[in-house]
Amino acid sequence: RYTSKEVKYAGLLTNEAAAAAITAKEYGLALEWLEAGRGIVTSQVLQLRTPLDDLRLLHPQLADELHQVSQALQHAATGDSPQSTSLPTSTSKETYLQTQAQGPHSYALKYDALIAQVRMLKGFEDFMRPKRLSQLAGACAAGPVVLINIKRSRCDALIFHAPGEVKHVPLRSFSYQHASGLHSKLSVR
Repeated sequence: RYTSKEVKYAGLLTNEAAAAAITAKEYGLALEWLEAGRGIVTSQVLQLRTPLDDLRLLHPQLADELHQVSQALQHAATGDSPQSTSLPTSTSKETYLQTQAQGPHSYALKYDALIAQVRMLKGFEDFMRPKRLSQLAGACAAGPVVLINIKRSRCDALIFHAPGEVKHVPLRSFSYQHASGLHSKLSVR
């Protein structure tokens, strides 16, 4: 679970990346990045079902090991004590303790190896990967989907029509300050 500050920072990075893609006229990529960022922020804010939950249903031991390594990585990165983290199951306990003794670099290597192992499983080939434009096509089946990207430097709309068709609409008369004002009014209610 991330702090609200970390979730906000992830949202800012998402908007920054999308603005860069729009500048490069890579509208499909901008849409993919906005969707990936929205998924991250939404799942953290609402604590929705995660890909790890899906993995846990079919491969609980692998999901537990991945969770433990993720926790260890987070603790190593933040300097927090992993006291609240329980040890993994007996089959992964030795691996976990060896990894813990070797430090953050080995956590990252173990995490990458586990992700690769999961992606070799049927149905998990895209595990923890952002959705591609072709995978988002179902969202516009009932009509166009509009995503708004707001940055201090620019505001844009991306309109996702038929599969693969993304139209860019610069929002020249809309600004970050205007959006912030509207957000403040909504937050007060």
